[in-house]
Amino acid sequence: MNLHLRLDTESLSMTSVETNKVPETENPKLQDQTGLNNPKTVRILQIAVVAMGIILVIGLITVLGRIFYLYFGMNKTPSSISQHMSSGTTSSLTLPHGAQITSMSLYQNRLAIHFKAPSGNGIRVLNTQTGIVENTINISPAIPEN
Repeated sequence: MNLHLRLDTESLSMTSVETNKVPETENPKLQDQTGLNNPKTVRILQIAVVAMGIILVIGLITVLGRIFYLYFGMNKTPSSISQHMSSGTTSSLTLPHGAQITSMSLYQNRLAIHFKAPSGNGIRVLNTQTGIVENTINISPAIPEN
């Protein structure tokens, strides 16, 4: 049941009129063709659910593949590096007089030692398997051009 208001312009009064008209949303014939019962809407929702399922499966496979790669795919793990370092190989590293080590970086079987010295800063790369200094990089400030 709907309640409609009618404005009478001559007498400037409002009257209410009740109608027994069935609203469009309650009409079963219209409801079959609109909303969720529409075959086109149902088909679109089915496609959306299948697409989201496929995306979910692809994401799960990606995460599991990454875990598998990180677990089995690494050539050198920290445990294998520590085995090489603790295998009894003793190595010595000679730095310039008055040098201070500022940082060290380890990548696979190479240890980069960054140092500051009065004669200049530098980096020495030490092979942890052989104990040999593979490379020395001297870092000196550039002289400004005038």
